[in-house]
Amino acid sequence: LCRLKLFLIVSSGLLLTGSLSAQKLTFCEAATSDGKAVNAASNFYITRQGNYVTIMTAGRKPFECGSITVDLFSVSADGKEKLEETQQLTVQHYSTWTSCNSILREPGTYRAYAYDESGKLLGVGEIKATYKP
Repeated sequence: LCRLKLFLIVSSGLLLTGSLSAQKLTFCEAATSDGKAVNAASNFYITRQGNYVTIMTAGRKPFECGSITVDLFSVSADGKEKLEETQQLTVQHYSTWTSCNSILREPGTYRAYAYDESGKLLGVGEIKATYKP
């Protein structure tokens, strides 16, 4: 019983520590110069020509790498992902956020993943795009 309690305490601590370093991926219309998301949402309207969306990667702690990779996937109804684009972003070590712009051309669900230069997953975000009525 003591070993189980110790395991649970250590496991909880590891989960908490891991979540503190995680970055949050947010879809928004733009990012301000001080790292705030403008009109962040999980649902966006797009035109038939497509619309730009900003993918913001932000966290409480500064980046501990010089660049991150953002992969944007479209997600089919059965959950299969198709890579739409990959962007390499240079980040400042003292910065807690960065952003990139992508075009959503078709309605549907999109998922973005951010990785540091060693391939460690920093965060995931998802958005649903629908045509403007």
